[in-house]
Amino acid sequence: MSQDIEKIEKMYQLIMEINKLKLVFRNTITNPQRNESTAEHSWSASMITLILMNELKREFKGVDELKIIKLVLIHDVVEIYAGDVLAFDVKARKDKEKVELEALEKLSAVYPSFGIELDSLWHEFEERKSLEAKIAKAADAICPIFQRLQTKQSYIPFDISMAQLEKTKYPYFQFSKTFSNLFEKLKADLLKEQLILL
Repeated sequence: MSQDIEKIEKMYQLIMEINKLKLVFRNTITNPQRNESTAEHSWSASMITLILMNELKREFKGVDELKIIKLVLIHDVVEIYAGDVLAFDVKARKDKEKVELEALEKLSAVYPSFGIELDSLWHEFEERKSLEAKIAKAADAICPIFQRLQTKQSYIPFDISMAQLEKTKYPYFQFSKTFSNLFEKLKADLLKEQLILL
């Protein structure tokens, strides 16, 4: 097999694996009959960053737009093997890192030359040391709140209060006035719609 054909085969295999994100379902719903897929979540989080980008560029000089989009698109690919974990599920989150690292290794092995970038971006997102990673994580964290509000999916059946939401989510937004203001608007609307405990 020639090198070119071998590369195409590896890329093909990785694309087929990544497409499995469409079959990984999250806790949030798209309508009463169906849960949101991880692929839909990643797309929504990417769109949030695009919509906020001009404000974010005013707030932060020299932000790398392409890197943010890459981080958002790649951050949940490990869910192909690891599945999704609810942000408020403390018990399940204990093993999350170990399971996700194993999934990352498995996925990176499919097409090793891309696997290096995949591994690097995933770790950057998780560590949130760069501005771009902080923005990507903020988009990831705010996205399910929009989804719940849009579909009127209440936090109440999970016994989640506004204080818990703030404790879990606000640390991801506090670095940015844009995200903090957006979070304040979402909180007000959640209360108005009676979708969360006080």
